[in-house]
Amino acid sequence: MNKKIISILIPVFNESKNINIIYSRISKIVKKENKYDFEILFTNNCSTDDTQKKIKKLISKDKKVRIITLSKNFGRNISLFAGLKNVRGDIIFLIDADGEDPPEMLSNFLRKYEQGYELVYGIRNRIRESFFLYLGAKIFYRFTNLFADNEIILDMGEFVLFTKEINQEIIKIKTDKPFIRSELSAVGFKKFGIKYLRSKRKFGKTKFGIFNLLAYAMTGFLSASTFFLRFNAASGTFLLVVNIIFGYLFMQNKINLDFLIFVNTVYLLLISIFTSIYLARTHNNILSRSVYVIDKKQSFNNSKLI
Repeated sequence: MNKKIISILIPVFNESKNINIIYSRISKIVKKENKYDFEILFTNNCSTDDTQKKIKKLISKDKKVRIITLSKNFGRNISLFAGLKNVRGDIIFLIDADGEDPPEMLSNFLRKYEQGYELVYGIRNRIRESFFLYLGAKIFYRFTNLFADNEIILDMGEFVLFTKEINQEIIKIKTDKPFIRSELSAVGFKKFGIKYLRSKRKFGKTKFGIFNLLAYAMTGFLSASTFFLRFNAASGTFLLVVNIIFGYLFMQNKINLDFLIFVNTVYLLLISIFTSIYLARTHNNILSRSVYVIDKKQSFNNSKLI
């Protein structure tokens, strides 16, 4: 009987000091979970340090390790998406290289998978992180879930295990800004969350400054929700009724229209902003540029890449 393959997908960008550590920790789990086969796929977002060199060294010793290098830094979500398009496994496990999410929890995830859950995820306790990140993440998840078209799994990041069937649905999306955690929430299937405490990274610095986080949050919200487009339609209908009433009262010489003109001007500015944001994303998707480009000369131990 053939063993099921678990693809451990690790996006990396300038994580040189963490590569050997994350590999060592994962290797111990691989030996323990010997009823499964494994592959470890690093998606290298065009690192400028010696991250790739260290991964190549691992490949020379362990053929279960692969690396896909992108032609430029496309961003973390797209790096993950490139990996999901090229994994070989029956089960996919996503984790970062920085050690903030413990790879040892893969065993806990697998026990739940064996009980019939098709998506198992970590519920982040971020109390060890800065108060700003802790509070910001709480607000983002709940605000997005409030207005999302589909339910968002609260406090879930890309520290998750799921089946090949789920992955096949995720990689069908046609967008230049895939938001993986939103797609995982929307796809359905039987889910289970496991609480855990995040650790602080030992080496390197986070790649997310405040502006990166804000852009990331905006990408996530727009991927999960069409609220502002629906808001335009509903509020426009309401404002039309108000305009008719005010117009009638104006013709009766009972009011002036200064306030109504102000309200209409502000409203038009707001809907222009909202519509432009969605239209820009639609425009980029219509162009159908490649979401990512793989540098095949710098990608190793891959039989076929897409």
